Amino acid sequence: MKIKIQSRDFELTDALHQSISDKLQLILNRYGHRIRKTEVTLSDVNGPKGGVDKRCIMKFRINHLKTIVVQDTTADMYESINNCASRVRRTLERQFGRDRIMLRKVFPMVESS
Repeated sequence: MKIKIQSRDFELTDALHQSISDKLQLILNRYGHRIRKTEVTLSDVNGPKGGVDKRCIMKFRINHLKTIVVQDTTADMYESINNCASRVRRTLERQFGRDRIMLRKVFPMVESS
């Protein structure tokens, strides 16, 4: 699956791009077959003023379901990326865990005797 990474108001370095790709590959190795599209948007909200203004937004479009959007804003871009990746992983685990529970309710296992 292709991951679309874009930055606004600052330059996206190779190290930052690689960090995002590595983190998302771990998530997508498990759930990639269920995800249609992945987008990451990085931005510097206040520009050169500084402060808590590094924003990361991750969007995952899931097959036959809604879009999951997670965002975080901190003073460090790597921290924002880590926080978003952790939230996305937990959200996907919850979402796909619910799918398994719903399938068990709809199609209960038949016990053989």
